[in-house]
Amino acid sequence: MSAGVGPAPRASAIAGQTVVLRPTAAAHVPVFLEILGHPEIAKWWGGYDLERVRRELLGPHGYAIELAGEVVGLIIYREEPDPDHRHAAIDLALHPTTRARARAWAATPCAPWPGSCSGTRTTTAW
Repeated sequence: MSAGVGPAPRASAIAGQTVVLRPTAAAHVPVFLEILGHPEIAKWWGGYDLERVRRELLGPHGYAIELAGEVVGLIIYREEPDPDHRHAAIDLALHPTTRARARAWAATPCAPWPGSCSGTRTTTAW
């Protein structure tokens, strides 16, 4: 990697027309536990306890999804930069009781890493 070249700086928040994506923080942990503990979500995401949420969902790779000021979901992303296996993944969980499922994705701007707006999106959400 050339000197001075690295990952793009992380935005403090990303606002769409309907939702706001905020970097994950300790204040989001109780809501994330509620969302991930819901039976409709837990069957896909597996078991998350307090320590696993803190370890895997807080940090520079995740966002809380806010609708009208309320956290209704979460997004985590990762990128595999190996030239032979280059790919990215986005995991999205929205609380089943919110009506924001389709609206949240439609209002979400491109992912916050370089080259993410190539015009191709593959989405699986539950």
